[in-house]
Amino acid sequence: PKSLTEFDGSVFDGCNNIASIKVHPENSILQSTANGVLLSKDGTEVIYYPRALAIDFTTLTSVTKIGAAAFQANVATAELVIPATVTEIGKEAFRDCFKLSELVFANDGNAPTFGADAFYNCASLESVTLPSNITELPAIFGGCTSLVEINVPNGVYFTTEDGILYNKDVTELVFVPQGKVEDITIPESVKKIGNGVFKGNKALWQNTLTLPAG
Repeated sequence: PKSLTEFDGSVFDGCNNIASIKVHPENSILQSTANGVLLSKDGTEVIYYPRALAIDFTTLTSVTKIGAAAFQANVATAELVIPATVTEIGKEAFRDCFKLSELVFANDGNAPTFGADAFYNCASLESVTLPSNITELPAIFGGCTSLVEINVPNGVYFTTEDGILYNKDVTELVFVPQGKVEDITIPESVKKIGNGVFKGNKALWQNTLTLPAG
């Protein structure tokens, strides 16, 4: 209705077959796209993306912000590229996107800021490619138990070896994907292991972790 002034996507929890949302064209704070995505009136923020609609940012060229839980539990997207025009990703924005297996951030702009648990429990997610100029990686991949590799092509502040994330000069171990199940040897150059680096890695106990001798 045009009188709607607030929208909480949680009202559709469990409604995995929704493919389109429409809002009255005279609504003062919201608009809907031709394919049924709910945006802020100025078109810069995704408020709600239907769960049964494959995510396609080529139709969202004005978007710079992804609202909290906006894409939560999407069931139609396996591979996702987030464009550099997106500068902010809200809390739990992609939580429980169980079909998502590959995530790529475009490498031609500034890295976005992340809300807590932005990709929490994306249980099929195997590979993530971060933008080259990302400066920090908050705890956004909790529950991603299939994740085996992180990539940062031409990273300015980070580098990766065997899918594991280190700072640029490989003196700090930053993140080990939860799905890593093989033996891990940490380079001799590493002097620091960050907090929670191995959190959630349930397979580590049955493999060998080799720490630097120093």
